[in-house]
Amino acid sequence: MATTFAGIGSGLDLESMVTQLVQAERQGPIQRINRVEARANQENKAFDAVNSSMSALQNAAKALEDAVAGRAMKAVVPEGAAFSITAGASAAESTFDVEVEAIAGAQKLRSTALDAETSLGNGTLTLSLGGESFDVAVAAGEGTPAEIARAINDAGDNPGIRASVINGSNGAYLVLAAEETGAANTMTVTASGGDGGLAALQYTGDPVTDGLEQIAAARDAVIHVDGVQLNSATNSFVDVLDGVSIDVSSAAPGETVATMVTRDDDALAGAVAAFVKAYNDSRELMAGQTRYNPESGSAGPLQGDAAARGLTSALRDMRNVTGAEGSELQALVQLGISSDTSGKLSFDRSAFDTALADDPEGVAALLGGQGLAGRADSRLSGYLGSDGLIASRKEALDSRLERASSDREALDRRLEQVERRLRSQFAALDTLMAQMQQDSNFLAQQLGSTGF
Repeated sequence: MATTFAGIGSGLDLESMVTQLVQAERQGPIQRINRVEARANQENKAFDAVNSSMSALQNAAKALEDAVAGRAMKAVVPEGAAFSITAGASAAESTFDVEVEAIAGAQKLRSTALDAETSLGNGTLTLSLGGESFDVAVAAGEGTPAEIARAINDAGDNPGIRASVINGSNGAYLVLAAEETGAANTMTVTASGGDGGLAALQYTGDPVTDGLEQIAAARDAVIHVDGVQLNSATNSFVDVLDGVSIDVSSAAPGETVATMVTRDDDALAGAVAAFVKAYNDSRELMAGQTRYNPESGSAGPLQGDAAARGLTSALRDMRNVTGAEGSELQALVQLGISSDTSGKLSFDRSAFDTALADDPEGVAALLGGQGLAGRADSRLSGYLGSDGLIASRKEALDSRLERASSDREALDRRLEQVERRLRSQFAALDTLMAQMQQDSNFLAQQLGSTGF
């Protein structure tokens, strides 16, 4: 900590003089450093916004390219139908009738009313599901409905049978349910050994000897497509037609529903609209970042920046695409994509639908990888990413901020030396002036004693 003094010998406020001189020495350099830091921070923030906006535009371009390359298909199913249809990119345009005869079901077995607190017996239960079986050993005194259900559920080799106990008003009911639907997933239960009491839980499909009752049958889903029957262990039918899958939700036997698979123009138009919006957002952002107002003299943070000029030029250039040779579609305006005098794009869905219906290949050529989407992606690639021009500009700005920080530290060190030198000089001056004052006072006293 610097030693302070107040001009004891000279009577001058030397502390204030040192402070003011140091501040005056600091003012010019620190203002320059502050301007450098403020400008670099402003440009850094601007490039962050530009990078975010241009990345969104590039993503929109890639989405548009994907939409053109794999022009989506959609299924048209009447509201309230007992099924839904999913059409993939490989699906062809088609019409067909669907009838849902039955939906898939899982088998359920239920016991008669049992005493919840009494053991049924002991021995071994052998349970099977779809041909896979496992054994459950029931020890003497451990055969209550809840204990048997727990042993079934805990069996490590259980292929998919779940046991539960329903406590009814007249007793406990043991229920066995197959986890998987389908006619092949049927259950059997046999009892062996022990005291024979577990025979009350047998099920082999013989109502005379069975102790369990089937309350829900294992069944396949059954549909008819143009009169052709299809069965499925689940309620899903995959690749009924190439790229077309059907999921059923309820049975409607005898009810035939007309359906169709067609091109999903909404998906492609949506990708175009999303690109137009992302483009306009980027164009507006760049205009604000590079704008100069001659009346006020104010400028955007990237006004005059070479990278910003390049991006602005890239935005204009990516619209300059031409159609496929031989196609009447040769300009984006023919697809309903037009620009005003400021460069802002607009999208006319009606004009787009007309062009798409008349010449889908021509539309794809103007919009896809060799058209608008591909051109936009390639123009932006040089600016985005870890090795892009924007990243390089931000690295340069970070270096500028680091130099400014180093300059600030160097200035502080230099001013500390200046302050020490001034204090030393003023201390010497104060001492000299104090000595001169003493000499003056002595002379005055001597002269006064002589009568002068």
